[in-house]
Amino acid sequence: MDSTELDVALQLEAATLGSVKVRQLNQLVFEDIDVQGSRALNQSRIKNIIHRFDHEGCRRTDPLTWIPCEVSKSVLELLLQANFQSLRLNYPIDLELEEGSELLCLQGQHRITAALEWLPPNDLWWNLIIYDSDKLNDGCRKRLREAENGSQIFSDGEIFRNIRHYQLRGEEQPAQEWLAKWSTSKCRDFNRIYSPKTGQVQRKILANKLDKLLAFPALWVHWLMGTHLTNLNCPEELSAYLHKIHSAWVALTCGSTQALDPDTVELLHGRYPRLSLNDRRYIRQIFENNLAFPRVSDPASRSQLLQASLSYTEMIPSLHLFLENTKYLRTMADVLKKALPPKCKGTIRQVMLRSFAPPLTGRIQVSENDFEEGRPEEENDQFWSAYRQCFLFAMRHFYGLTDLRPKGHSQSIKSHQKLERLDLWKRFEYLLCHLGFAVNGPQEVRAPMNTEYVAVQSLLSRLRPPDLFEYDHSVLSECSSYVANILTQIKPRSMGAPRPFQSTDSTQKWALTRRCGMTDWDTFFSDRRYIFLQNIYALDDEPREDVTSFAVKRDIFKSFFPSDGLNVLAETFSDAVHKGETTNIHSNAASAGSPHQRDVPMSNTTDVHIEENDPSDSQAIHVPGNQDIEMPDEHSDNTIRLLTNDNVNINPSQMIMQSHPGPIASFGKANSEDNFALSITSQSSAACKCRTDMTADLFWASYKHTLSSLSSVIFFGLSNRDVLFFRLSNAQPILNIAPEVGSGWCAKAEDLPGQHSPTLRTLARAEIQSQAMKGGMFFYGDIQDLSFRSTLKPCTPMAAIVLPFFDTGDETWKLEQSRNAGTVIQAFSQTRSMSPID
Repeated sequence: MDSTELDVALQLEAATLGSVKVRQLNQLVFEDIDVQGSRALNQSRIKNIIHRFDHEGCRRTDPLTWIPCEVSKSVLELLLQANFQSLRLNYPIDLELEEGSELLCLQGQHRITAALEWLPPNDLWWNLIIYDSDKLNDGCRKRLREAENGSQIFSDGEIFRNIRHYQLRGEEQPAQEWLAKWSTSKCRDFNRIYSPKTGQVQRKILANKLDKLLAFPALWVHWLMGTHLTNLNCPEELSAYLHKIHSAWVALTCGSTQALDPDTVELLHGRYPRLSLNDRRYIRQIFENNLAFPRVSDPASRSQLLQASLSYTEMIPSLHLFLENTKYLRTMADVLKKALPPKCKGTIRQVMLRSFAPPLTGRIQVSENDFEEGRPEEENDQFWSAYRQCFLFAMRHFYGLTDLRPKGHSQSIKSHQKLERLDLWKRFEYLLCHLGFAVNGPQEVRAPMNTEYVAVQSLLSRLRPPDLFEYDHSVLSECSSYVANILTQIKPRSMGAPRPFQSTDSTQKWALTRRCGMTDWDTFFSDRRYIFLQNIYALDDEPREDVTSFAVKRDIFKSFFPSDGLNVLAETFSDAVHKGETTNIHSNAASAGSPHQRDVPMSNTTDVHIEENDPSDSQAIHVPGNQDIEMPDEHSDNTIRLLTNDNVNINPSQMIMQSHPGPIASFGKANSEDNFALSITSQSSAACKCRTDMTADLFWASYKHTLSSLSSVIFFGLSNRDVLFFRLSNAQPILNIAPEVGSGWCAKAEDLPGQHSPTLRTLARAEIQSQAMKGGMFFYGDIQDLSFRSTLKPCTPMAAIVLPFFDTGDETWKLEQSRNAGTVIQAFSQTRSMSPID
């Protein structure tokens, strides 16, 4: 015990007047939850105390259960009159409270409330320890409020609020005392939010939003630590939801935050007055019965609060709903993490932004097989649209893409067939590519060959096991290939854009569990066909008796991904900067809120790096297929810097590819959704770099379709969609001109008999130069992103592709229209590189 604690103990001893037995329990009053260190009345705790009473009684004679109370010595003399001299600490005397008189207790609200309900009316009493209010200072009152006893412990929300109260005041010692009430894992969870590693600005944003909610103590009753929010790697989405909670309760309390109590939160959260007539009647009833906002007695103010509740246009949120709904977000985030490069730096939104190259037209998925094309949007709007569509796909198919399952058990599960995982990942990769993202699924689900072929061959092998039957395996392979080809020719059926109902005339018994949290089996399958962008952000239905399960899912998604999500994030960054919390954070960290900033140079800056798998946390999310590799920093310098060997004498003019954009060659179009382009971005006399909208598969097919002599060798970057052209007459080693070709993996495309797509044969670094001098097409990629595939996907070629050539007249690379340019054929979606190579 240090000197300060000893002083408080001595002051409490000096202020102690004795103990009394009080029978008028309804005349005991308690401090409001706005007083720091006091506790909010919680009905579940009262039930727990009554449960203990049922088993062990009240134990009112045990001094550990006695309740501290403060009153001035002069007032107590008047109350006790002649009995005042008989006051003792360990021997309570009877104290009869006159009508209208009250005693202020510093804790014990739950014990007294439970006693009033459990004890018979003729046996109501409790023992109090009386302290002289004139001798109590703030330190003494703090000690009495925060003292724990066997009947009650502090909730996570109360501990959280008190830690932040003292931290924001700069009082570290009492903050550490409150932290000590938590387990090690909960303290670690808290520190990841409020004491992140250098550069993890997004966690500061999450902390900023949580701090704003401290103004509403009543919301923190159901807060839980240990939920590992930072492991989701979605601080922007979590911050958006917390922003919604704050805005909602500012509106619902008409700006009077002190009017809110825990019971009102419990009564209102999860209600949807905009869509449910039943909820509207319920809200009117609890106001009429003075159950909602009982502290507010003024009729005009109560009428204003009622109208605020009835006019709220979304489901009324709370921190309890927030924690429940993060379970749903976790399933979506798990899918997206598997599609990203392993151990990538930054949040999911930041990484996807870095890999985003907007198509020339906006694309909206309206059903599993249908897309709508729109006018070009602003780049930030286009990213925000594409980003949300990826999460919506994960929301529809997390059961199938991962091992996660909807909650509960459905008797009708056999009628719902889970789609094949490989097929789902192919569809997800197609969607990512179609929307403009250069990311792939995890290595373990990337099929190295035609999945239909594998499925057919597997079926035939099961029907005729090789160990039981004799047959020619080549015949089996030919049959499998034939059936697989037929399957690939079957076109997807147009499904239209089904429109869901958000309200219904049928009703179910009210249950908060139906308004939040993970989906169950039945509604997962029934709502899946509706979970598309146009339905999530469409206008609401007319109000009916109840809301549908889709309306609940829609509200959950919109809470994490509001229609003004980028503006909310920008506001959050503004708050953080105002507090000085984003010092030394590079521009790319803020680019999630403003995609136009993503090409800001990142040299001499601090990287935002949030680890997905923290070995210190046993409950960290595990991402299968990810290795302990970090994605290299991206650079946005428009000049490509090429390294040389020290022992090779090379003319610098041949080594530096200056930023020298060439013309853009557009192809003919069969319809409005195809608009491909190839442009020269950098060049030297030895080589040039182009940027393309095409995938590697489509580029290969179109390159093979081209009927022209080529005096250069091509290297296609699977990691960045950059295409490098080297002159065959060039005398300089390719790896000196472009060392990135040999820094990861490099493979040559070879057509093999009997295959519909080329095989990529990997090359040793020493082979690259000799193989390149023979001509042909090569592919390369970073080892970190695991984008290597042993074969390319079959793809219908475009018209003859326009390739660059070196004009010896002015010694520059140019694009020339191909002689047989024709009609563009629908092909795989295309992505485009975000940053040049080093």
